Amino acid sequence: MVKQRIVSLGSLALSIMLVGACSSGGGGSQAIDGEKSIEAGSVETALKEPVQITIYYPWSGYPKETFMETYGNYIVKKYPNLSINYIQSGTGTTMDELIASKTELDLIMTTSNAYQSLQDRGLIGDITELAKKYKYDFNKLDPIVYELTKALEPGKMAGLPFKVNAPGLFYNKDLFDKFGVAYVKDGMTWDEVYETAKKLTREDGGMKYRGFGIRTTNFITFNQLSLPRLDAGSKAAFFTAEWKSFLENFIRFSQLPGFAPTEKGTGIGGPSLDMFVKDRTLAMLVQMNSDWPREEQGVKMNWDAVTFPEFKSRPGVGPQPEAVYFVMPSTSKKKDAAFLAMAALTDEELQFQAAKSGAAPVLKNTKWREVYGSEERNLKGRNAAALVPVKYAATNGINPYNAIAETNIAGAVNSVILGTTDMNSALRVAEEKTNKTIEEKLKAK
Repeated sequence: MVKQRIVSLGSLALSIMLVGACSSGGGGSQAIDGEKSIEAGSVETALKEPVQITIYYPWSGYPKETFMETYGNYIVKKYPNLSINYIQSGTGTTMDELIASKTELDLIMTTSNAYQSLQDRGLIGDITELAKKYKYDFNKLDPIVYELTKALEPGKMAGLPFKVNAPGLFYNKDLFDKFGVAYVKDGMTWDEVYETAKKLTREDGGMKYRGFGIRTTNFITFNQLSLPRLDAGSKAAFFTAEWKSFLENFIRFSQLPGFAPTEKGTGIGGPSLDMFVKDRTLAMLVQMNSDWPREEQGVKMNWDAVTFPEFKSRPGVGPQPEAVYFVMPSTSKKKDAAFLAMAALTDEELQFQAAKSGAAPVLKNTKWREVYGSEERNLKGRNAAALVPVKYAATNGINPYNAIAETNIAGAVNSVILGTTDMNSALRVAEEKTNKTIEEKLKAK
């Protein structure tokens, strides 16, 4: 699997981004589902002759066979004159190597978190006019996902979203059984999960067991309270009472009697994953919902999932989404064909089919939840639909320097857990580090 931050994509990550073509969401325009969606003449013109588009996946672990099975075969079946050349990042095919060799790319996969790297390389085009030309209907998209897409590139649309990731809560049923603790269930609050974690944080037979852990800083990135990391001027915006309260909610899990945090295992970070899937000493784990335990990767355990815990102040609201997109670089010479391909990925038929394999759709229509994960062997028999929030939290702003803030916030959290400083001091230091680093980057431009 790819790195968790940008990897939250798990094994299905792809990328498309959307266009702010119509601030109204394309009201009343015809949907691009099936052959009725596009004027026949336009399609015939764009695909009159055979055309091959080149799709680039900028990470490892997602071979062409997997892409074609999940998405690509649908595209070429819908448009017989369209074929796909698929390139995956590797030796000789990194993004910078392809740019240096002047390889023509028509669609690039990315995520809302990784999008900045494409901006930095000048690879962002605009599909606004193409969306109008082919009467693409943005109304069919989940409104939060649509807003996130527009926020990525104010004033233009670089692509379309086709999949969504978000943090999920997984739990080891065997540990609950071992200690006679009732399983967590859908709709629980963070306070209820905390009380459950208390019962599972203990020592038994010389082995330390811990109730709750978080794999990465994604709980900060996609926080349920929609708290911004930076303000409009790219200044730190997290030295606030709201951020302090939000972070303390998670810190308390690692301060439970018996948790015994160390620098290598504070409860927030990579070691939590090993504790959950390898050591089997962690009862509950927060990680991206696309990263469910996979038997084909050697993980055989009795796990399940429940809806992401709620804050009492935000009942029913899950974390923010990480959208996965296809973006079209401005250098593409096959823009019409590339647009038709990316638009096809949001067809309801394909979105529902992909949902069966565990890819969370970008659609407003949520009936796909009834079949979610039904054809993914690792999700069968499990509470798979709970991994996808019924309602996403509103997005909290896109900023190219957000990652700097996240790193420093995470550092503050870990220092508080380890008892080396208090929360106010930790956030103050994190704020200073963030502002200094961003100022240096701005001066270097």
